[in-house]
Amino acid sequence: MLKLAEKSHTGLVRSLNEDATAAREGNPWLLLVADGMGGHSAGEVASSIARATVEEALQGFGCSIAALHDAVEKANAAVYERSRTAPGCRGMGTTLVLACGTEGEALVANVGDSRAYHYSQKDGVLRQITRDHSLVQELLSAGRLTPQQALSYPFRNVITRAVGTSPSITPDIFEVELADGDAILLCSDGLTNEVPDDAILEALKNSGNDPAAACEALIDRALKSGGRDNISVAIGFFLAEGGCDG
Repeated sequence: MLKLAEKSHTGLVRSLNEDATAAREGNPWLLLVADGMGGHSAGEVASSIARATVEEALQGFGCSIAALHDAVEKANAAVYERSRTAPGCRGMGTTLVLACGTEGEALVANVGDSRAYHYSQKDGVLRQITRDHSLVQELLSAGRLTPQQALSYPFRNVITRAVGTSPSITPDIFEVELADGDAILLCSDGLTNEVPDDAILEALKNSGNDPAAACEALIDRALKSGGRDNISVAIGFFLAEGGCDG
């Protein structure tokens, strides 16, 4: 089975939470994080539309690469249409990272710089599944920035792909196998800009396979590090039949 939880916090600087999250049990299960952007409140509209559209698109259609492509494309069309027709929403968009699956197999899709990680309990390793669609990532890949320089790069929040900012979008999709005690973690950059990967790994290790406890610990750590952005986390722990949950 998969134990799921999600938590979102406005942070300590911003007055509005423009993130949206989901954690839906079932067969397939679903985890989702969307980080909206745009004018006043428009980011909140974009992320909420993306979440609702994905949930509806996947309802009853199982979890497949084709289904994920379709869900993201529908979310993109819905956000793009609202941005064209609603006053105050022009130019809005959102990142989107989602995971769904059955038993020990998962599919992950992403657009933007919200991330997915895989935690292997057996190996004690945290691996970033997704690759950021961001200017910083492009510069890192081209060797024009070092990882240390990227931490203070002035345009580190510029993303190169987003849901709803163009008529069509192509998500990256990844397949992940989950062993007993493994976890899938989705998050907005409000977490990863404040909490390094080794601290994320520590929180997962110390959670007792409790996704709600891990969400609480990670958001608390991000707040203590400054909480300069909205912080959102969605986590699923896979517990094999007859496995021990802590």
